[in-house]
Amino acid sequence: MKRPILLILVALITGILIHEFILIDLVFVFLSISLIFIFYTKYRENTIIFIFCLIIGYMLTGFNDQYINETWINLRGEIVKVKETDDYRLYFIKTNSNTYIFYNDLVLKEGDMVEVRGRLEKIRSYNNFRSFNKSKYYRSKKIFYEIKKAKVQVVGHKARWKYGVKSYMTERIDKNLSKQGASLVKSMLLSSDKGGEITESFTNLGLAHILAISGLHLSILIGLLDHLGRRLYLNKKYYSIFIISLLIFYGYIVDFPVSFIRSIIMYGLSILTIYTLNIKDRINDMLVAMTLCLLINPFYIYSAAFYLSYASVFAIYYISPNLSRIFKKTPDFILGNLAIQLGLLPFLSLYFNKFNLITFVANLLVVPIMSRILFLSFILVIFNLRFLSYIINPSFDIIIFLAETMEYLGKNLWLSFPSLSLKATVLYFIFIYIIFNYRILIYHLKRKKKIYIVYLSGIFMLVKLAIPVATVNIIDIGQGDAILYRDRNLNILFDTGGDYLNKERAGENIYQYLIKNGVYKLDYVFISHPDIDHMGNLYYLVNKIQIGKIYANNLDDFKTYPIKSNDKFNSYPLNLEVLYVNPNHPESNETSAVILAHIFKYKLLLTGDIGEEENNIKTKGLIDFLKVSHHGSKFSTSKEFLENNKFSKALISAGYKNRYGHPNPKVLSRLKDKNIEIYRTDQEGNIEIKFRPYGYHIKRYWGKRTVGDLLRGLIFY
Repeated sequence: MKRPILLILVALITGILIHEFILIDLVFVFLSISLIFIFYTKYRENTIIFIFCLIIGYMLTGFNDQYINETWINLRGEIVKVKETDDYRLYFIKTNSNTYIFYNDLVLKEGDMVEVRGRLEKIRSYNNFRSFNKSKYYRSKKIFYEIKKAKVQVVGHKARWKYGVKSYMTERIDKNLSKQGASLVKSMLLSSDKGGEITESFTNLGLAHILAISGLHLSILIGLLDHLGRRLYLNKKYYSIFIISLLIFYGYIVDFPVSFIRSIIMYGLSILTIYTLNIKDRINDMLVAMTLCLLINPFYIYSAAFYLSYASVFAIYYISPNLSRIFKKTPDFILGNLAIQLGLLPFLSLYFNKFNLITFVANLLVVPIMSRILFLSFILVIFNLRFLSYIINPSFDIIIFLAETMEYLGKNLWLSFPSLSLKATVLYFIFIYIIFNYRILIYHLKRKKKIYIVYLSGIFMLVKLAIPVATVNIIDIGQGDAILYRDRNLNILFDTGGDYLNKERAGENIYQYLIKNGVYKLDYVFISHPDIDHMGNLYYLVNKIQIGKIYANNLDDFKTYPIKSNDKFNSYPLNLEVLYVNPNHPESNETSAVILAHIFKYKLLLTGDIGEEENNIKTKGLIDFLKVSHHGSKFSTSKEFLENNKFSKALISAGYKNRYGHPNPKVLSRLKDKNIEIYRTDQEGNIEIKFRPYGYHIKRYWGKRTVGDLLRGLIFY
């Protein structure tokens, strides 16, 4: 094997993914033994290495995970990081080997020793497919719990080198640079969270990577230091040791972000070639760095910085040379920029869902200037050469002018796209590989007489794409209801969710969910009844997304069309029928419209918050899915209702640890007595059901999946 580290990396990642997502059952064991036997007979050594590294990945992930049974804790620790915004102060406290977060109005600083008492909870937020997840974000940093209702008492202060150096650097930056320039430099050099007013412009132009400590910054810094060493005729071996030592110390100051670790490892590997006299292999170095990063922290699989950093490196060392081979007369700096954009594209879609066509030009103009400013700022901070501020500050003025100008020019040049799935991302990079190597692949396929496999795979994909599909998502919207239906022709939202206490933030969350799932227009919105937790987010959505028609009763703030009993709506593969609605009932919940959705040959009953009136509903035949009324309240889903109708599965939309105690234990008991399978957003997050003419498949955001279920979803749905 040309790069044996690839086998180790794949095995390690497989072990991590199995620990996080796969339920080990008899099918898994049988399939694993079968695969081991098949590959062992032909590739004995590689199979042993793969199994060994897979086990390491699995065990290492379990070792790094954290489980705490306590509810209330009283701990003493050190404040290791402070994140302050206009709205809140977030503190990171480290005790022993564990780190926790808590919000508090008390003004604390890094190094403070504090005693904290509070309620310990797993970090949790809305859990929806393709959306930002707070829990996974902190999991990538090995932080698993937050302290709620924290009572804090300062008991001392621990003076560390890192805090002193960081304070010293901050003071010099503030003293010598303009306010805007200082904000940008602190963001780039010290990972400060505040980048000033220009931050939004940089983000809109796809230049957000400039405003944080990144592999690009370190590569520039290393390159300039290397260049300086060559100009001074310093010994390469000893000078490189100095650079690595400097980088490690700097990494200690800024808490070793993943892109920092990657850069140090790759630079170290390139230096080793001097001693070993080996030929440099940047792709191999990248794979080694990725392997070591995952050994340090297997939860980097949840880190956006991890993917963006390595995608950039892959683009520079693989895509860029191939583009140069094809477009020989195009300047390298243009092709290099294009390569990076191609490498980052699937991840930009995942995290940002938009791309400005002027981004390419912005990177060409801004990055070279920024790289020089970054180096000069570093020199300014270390040696206190104040005269450099006369170069840095005007340069920042030029950059800000360029950024604002290009943002204005590019305001109508946005391209929007949904977040790519993991499967689509993998296929994207496979496609890039095929484009650059199609001749070699065809030669080898013909030579090995296995080209028919490619043809069959292509035919299978085309057939799968041709079969119609409809998707229903029970969105994790907290304590409320929001159900999204999608097919090739329609996007329909049944209720929008809403939050009495945080109306704007709740609306932003569901809007981002729609965009990330490729929904830029809602053809119809159906509001079951006018309670905030079912329609509150509509106030936000009507100003953010195009909506065709809103069907609702007793909703005066919007132009609506009434929902009436026996109303029908047909658009293959969806048929809707209003089974019951009483808009004149004095109780708001009882005005809920009850809608039966036929999707292909399957049935979904939507019940809003209806209570006693649900006993008037009698359906014929088996209902595949019941959206349980009123979030599982004790006033709904009565024994009589369950006797009058036959259900296979129940879907409950409720907030995590909500104050109402939904779903009620008696309701759950009644559902279980009828052998109805239960799915809950408060425990499992977003519930996605994909319907095809021949069946349906259910996927939950949380919860491990059997290997059989995973394969069935990949192949058939």
